[in-house]
Amino acid sequence: MTEFYTRAIVLEKEDLGETDSVVHLFTEKYGKIVAKARSLRKITSKSSAHLQPLRIVQVRFVSSKKIGGGFIIMDVLWDEPTEKSLPEIRHDLFPIMRGLNKLTSEFQAEPQVWALIETALKEPYTPADITRALLHILGFNPQHAQCSMCFKKTVKTFVVEKDIFLCEPCTSQLPADAIVLEI
Repeated sequence: MTEFYTRAIVLEKEDLGETDSVVHLFTEKYGKIVAKARSLRKITSKSSAHLQPLRIVQVRFVSSKKIGGGFIIMDVLWDEPTEKSLPEIRHDLFPIMRGLNKLTSEFQAEPQVWALIETALKEPYTPADITRALLHILGFNPQHAQCSMCFKKTVKTFVVEKDIFLCEPCTSQLPADAIVLEI
């Protein structure tokens, strides 16, 4: 069993069984990690408050040797210096976190993305500014993009599931559950 310790931003979490959860983290050292959190949904869980989306935490996790492998979260703490400097939870960044979760691969460190997201949580940047910077880092430069449906030069959104840019009229044709980032 290999043990890892790093700072992380909680991107998303999903229910697993009756009491467990799967937590998607973007870590400072290792990039995106998907890990199981045992008994996270129990009322007595001490980790539940820490593992909420958009929280910066210090996390210790181990690799599992069971069939299928994966990671298991062992401990989690607030990242005290960061938590004290954050003005409040930026609920407007939830779509960006979902998009980041879909656009990044596991266990690939992305120091530029980490720095961008950590700064975005502290500073009053607009979600569109953060999205443009994130897409540029990940290789989807919106500056030279055109709508993938009608080929207009003015794009307003990026559709995460399809990796395409769309103009405003074409965006309205998407299903309601699509992960769309405003740029």
